[in-house]
Amino acid sequence: MKIEILKTKPKLNLFKDIQNRFGETAIILNRIQEKDQEYYFICHDANDSKSIISRKSVNKENKLENKISQIDSENIFLFYLKSFLDTQPLNSAFKNLILKSLAEPSSLDDLLLQIKVAIEYNLNAPKELNLNASVFYIYSERNTNVTNIISQIRNRISSETNKNAFAYHLTNDFLSDIPGIHNPSNLKSTNIYSQQNFNLNKAVYIFNINDMDSLDVNNVIQTKANKCHIALCDSLSSFSYYDHLNSLTKWDNYIFTNISPTFFTIELLQFLILSKPPFSIGSLYDDSSNNLICLSKEYFIQGFIQLIRKHFSYKKN
Repeated sequence: MKIEILKTKPKLNLFKDIQNRFGETAIILNRIQEKDQEYYFICHDANDSKSIISRKSVNKENKLENKISQIDSENIFLFYLKSFLDTQPLNSAFKNLILKSLAEPSSLDDLLLQIKVAIEYNLNAPKELNLNASVFYIYSERNTNVTNIISQIRNRISSETNKNAFAYHLTNDFLSDIPGIHNPSNLKSTNIYSQQNFNLNKAVYIFNINDMDSLDVNNVIQTKANKCHIALCDSLSSFSYYDHLNSLTKWDNYIFTNISPTFFTIELLQFLILSKPPFSIGSLYDDSSNNLICLSKEYFIQGFIQLIRKHFSYKKN
């Protein structure tokens, strides 16, 4: 494939002209505007090079000189992958991990295939929620859609284990008046288990995640039962928030809310790869049924790949 630099003035139907000249497989790698001129870096297989300016004339533009020399010295696809990663809210550890996993890609498809392999290797497989636990501690944020999610988790536990699951809310100002969720007035004496019903029921305790620093869960809930600690958090959160959350305790599982098939958050992928937390379930964004879904590696792979494709194809709008 060839890399050409097209110099032109802004005009309508430019993208159609580029496709007609270089073919439908042509990729606009980058666009730089300098006063009333636009410079397009085009990757293509075509032989026609009409209206392509010489490297000598382009080098007269100081803004372009360094970029062109960089392109000359390294693989073009890695160069623009780096430029994409630099536009994202990512730390150097994640960027280096991705880049060091790649060889010299010969095409965009080759680059995306290598990235897919890298994510598959570095991202842990989803971990199923342990429904065999007797007690579930679920910590959630105020702005998370807790009501339906807790109800679905409770129903899932009951249906898959043939035991009744009771939900208990244990903070004073969070999740009050939710049908089916009990709110004990005396936290210190909370103990739903007696010897006769210990093996018949399961408990789902719900906490405000902001209370973690001041609440000793093991003292509040007086039981020696098998426990499962779950963090219920928004998939649109920042990496720094995930990192803080991960430092609070050893979580048995994460449940991510606001999962969208059309909007992908790269910071969540960064967290899952670098911190390797256990995860398996998500809830869909803006879904009236609020169904829980099983997260997979493929969801994160395709989301990341689509972001890269958008970067390699200059937006027409």
